[in-house]
Amino acid sequence: MTVKAPELAPLADSATAGLWASEVLAARGRWRRRHPRLPYYSLGSAVFLDSAGADGAPYRHELPAANAFLMRRFAGLYELLFARLAEILGSPTAPAEGLALPGFQIMEPHADFTRPVAAMHHDLQYRKLRWWHGAVDRPCEQASFTVPLLVPAGGAGIIFWLDSTGPAGDHRLGALRREAIRYTPGVMLLHSGHELHQIAPLHPSSLLDPGRPRITLQGHALKIDDVWLCYW
Repeated sequence: MTVKAPELAPLADSATAGLWASEVLAARGRWRRRHPRLPYYSLGSAVFLDSAGADGAPYRHELPAANAFLMRRFAGLYELLFARLAEILGSPTAPAEGLALPGFQIMEPHADFTRPVAAMHHDLQYRKLRWWHGAVDRPCEQASFTVPLLVPAGGAGIIFWLDSTGPAGDHRLGALRREAIRYTPGVMLLHSGHELHQIAPLHPSSLLDPGRPRITLQGHALKIDDVWLCYW
């Protein structure tokens, strides 16, 4: 299957998603702060955050301990995720050897997050993986996925500009079809990563419950030798 337009695929019910979110919250001591001022964190390594340098050394340095912890704590979630992706994509799916497991993005409610402060982007992380044995540096068959586990009271979501091929900020964006997708805990969003997209601003009501962050499981998959290899 070739992934094109964004689609939603149930992975688990909201109660199960909430249990996994509780595990992420319990692992707060392992969160990594990703912004000097805003309460934006990750649990796990990510190419777009950690791949500075031509040899990927900072990213690879974090892998053994981070992957071991994630697999130990979230083995059931990964098993379900890979099985569901294989079912949807129509080919075997597995974690990519030597790369980070899909990880968690955490955003605690903050006034700045109620505005469109997140970057508009295409998912081109694979271009940074030239040092990886399965790397590609050209447009390829790939998928990006997000599994919301916990959303603030006012909701959370993502915005796409469909049929977009130009750079982020292109003056023609106003002419593109804009689609906003609201997240439901346990329902996976699957898309190609090649459409321009942006984290949707949080609703101001999220500030009324600062202890309820936006928690998502995030990752990408590359189709290599008819196997979808997942990483973050």
